[in-house]
Amino acid sequence: MNILINNAAKITYKPITELNEEEWDEVMNVNVRSAFLFCKYCIPHMIAGAIINTSSVHAHLTTKNVVPYATSKGAIEAFSRAISLDYPAEKLRINCVVPGTIDIPILWDNPNVKDGTEKIEGTVGTYAWVRGTKKPCKFIFNYKNNTTGL
Repeated sequence: MNILINNAAKITYKPITELNEEEWDEVMNVNVRSAFLFCKYCIPHMIAGAIINTSSVHAHLTTKNVVPYATSKGAIEAFSRAISLDYPAEKLRINCVVPGTIDIPILWDNPNVKDGTEKIEGTVGTYAWVRGTKKPCKFIFNYKNNTTGL
């Protein structure tokens, strides 16, 4: 095995005071714990490999009522930086991609998008579409690239 992509995402749309512990735990389990488990069990089998963990713009610039999601994606970035220090880049490159808005079902489940509070457009002051993370991932997976810890 030489490539692992942790790209799980679960989101809730509630103020923190209305969120129950099970909802918090579910988001953390899907978004953070799963990355930990995949890394834990895949790394021993990786030789000159690469791991990409997917964060989100919400780790840096978020919106209301997505506290567990924003927290989990910030945790993924910290996890990626920390684990990258445990392995030399020649053995294992561990990086994180941070996409903006991507056209997937959880985007359209967002009540703020549904009611027009958050505009999905490509103009200043609104979200811009991310067409994907194909080029950054290809760069990271290039065996000649020793970039790690991003």
